[in-house]
Amino acid sequence: MNILRMIKRRDFNAEPIRLGIWGVSESGKTVYLAKLYRMLLKEGWKIRISGDYKDFLEQAIEKLDNRELPNATNTSDEQIKTCQYRISNDNFQETGKKVQAVIDFFDIAGEYYGGENKIRYREELRINLNGEEVTLIDYLLSCDGILFLLDYWRNSNKTSNGKSQLQLLEELFREMFERREYLDSKVSNRKQNNSFEQLESYVVFAVTKADHEDIENSGMSSIELVSKVLNFDPKTEDIINWFDNYFYVDKSKLARQIDDGYYEKPSKFHRCQFFAVSAIGSYYDEKSGRSKSGVIIPEKPNPDPQERKSDDVFSPKGDKVSNPSDRFGGRERKDRNQKPKPQILKGVRLEPMNVVEPIEWFIEGILKNPPKLPSIHTNTPTPGENEKE
Repeated sequence: MNILRMIKRRDFNAEPIRLGIWGVSESGKTVYLAKLYRMLLKEGWKIRISGDYKDFLEQAIEKLDNRELPNATNTSDEQIKTCQYRISNDNFQETGKKVQAVIDFFDIAGEYYGGENKIRYREELRINLNGEEVTLIDYLLSCDGILFLLDYWRNSNKTSNGKSQLQLLEELFREMFERREYLDSKVSNRKQNNSFEQLESYVVFAVTKADHEDIENSGMSSIELVSKVLNFDPKTEDIINWFDNYFYVDKSKLARQIDDGYYEKPSKFHRCQFFAVSAIGSYYDEKSGRSKSGVIIPEKPNPDPQERKSDDVFSPKGDKVSNPSDRFGGRERKDRNQKPKPQILKGVRLEPMNVVEPIEWFIEGILKNPPKLPSIHTNTPTPGENEKE
């Protein structure tokens, strides 16, 4: 039988909606999740938090309430942090229907999927999924929807492992396609003709930190912003063909989104949406007549001209000797040279942007047209395992 099974009637209480989040380090995953909790409550959702990420996330929520930026997650931590949002809404999107769902979030840096550690993270790092340990790629294949958080300010810059966001995404999608074909061949004992089928998941590509003046006042639509991050020219069909290669999209709808920023509802044959997201928000400045960011970055203080330009230490005779601080990890040098930490502006009303909307878009589409889900089990080897059999 085919490893991909069509779900015709799905009990979302027994088999809850599952969403995954992808984003490079410092793309705003933690801030988004923390703000999502507060905004879900504001929009009338009931929400409960669980998972080993719970304490860290609760601290992040508290910091945001105090208008402080939360600490970033440690991308070198080999323990994948999990968080579950159990949500319920008695009148979802004013339909009068009660919606209950459990959404699993795994806060995983996008760099885990690329670079020299790709094989290690693909095969060795595992997460708990319904009591079973699975690989990260298997987990993403089992997600009903995946939210890709893109950092606008890295549109042409490399990430921490030397790759662009576009390169990391393409590596990830290739891994997912290869894994799906591998799983299918192992179960059916023959190659299935699904090599050119798109990935089943609903996907949202969201440009974060959209409260910045350069973004909010640019006049660009969400898909144009995404195109710029991925280094595509939105005036060509390159970006449309790129999405069509991986996901279920209606090309005419994508073109309309580029032309006029039209909001497209999810459907069976169109499972891709775009948002400009700001978890912090912006405010209207009456003096300038423009929207301004709620995040301010303090300027790095100018060094004292009388202070030495280096941390070199000299003996009374003028001979250069080792710096004592180097023996203790160079803490003094690091503290002086580190970048000023951004701060959240106080005393103004900040309006977050498109925090809950991606989640509601996912739920609307998944409830109406559930995607095909792969049957993932721990006894299914990863490529390279049991090849001698």
